[in-house]
Parts: sequence; structure tokens; C-alpha cells
Amino acid sequence: MSPHPSFESPGDTAEQADQGVKFVSSGTGWITWTVFERLVAHQPGAHSDRCLLFFADGIVRRVWSYPSSWHSLSADGLQQLMEGL
Repeated sequence: MSPHPSFESPGDTAEQADQGVKFVSSGTGWITWTVFERLVAHQPGAHSDRCLLFFADGIVRRVWSYPSSWHSLSADGLQQLMEGL
């Protein structure tokens, strides 16, 4: 497990998990999100060959358009990507 860079605020942390990237978002009420990239080319309704899935307790968000270096984004960058900003 290789950590991403450290950030000063606990709401701005991102770390490499065994599967996916975890980050804590202060903008969503201090929710811990885990992000995975998945191959979905053969799934009905897929908008692309791959997507990012953001998981939190009882919540799933899907992002279709994202940079190939998404895993190196800061917690703020991941949150903006998830929110479509």
C-alpha cells in the first residue's frame, strides 16, 4: 500500500487502499469515500469502457469522464470530480 501525499486537514486526506483510493470529504459531512476504476464496456447503458465508482456507507456514485491520473488527485480534486465540478 503506497500512500498519497499527506494533507493538513483531516478532510483533505487521500490514501491508496488495497483496492481503490480512500478519501475523507468534509464537503459531504466527513464521509469516507472509496474510489475504484472499473471496466464496464459490456454492461448495458455504459457510457464508456471504464468508469470510476465512488462508494460510501449506503451511497454509490459513478463518474464517466475523468483523467487517467485520477488516483493521484488530492481529496479536494476527487471530491470535485465526484461532484462534476
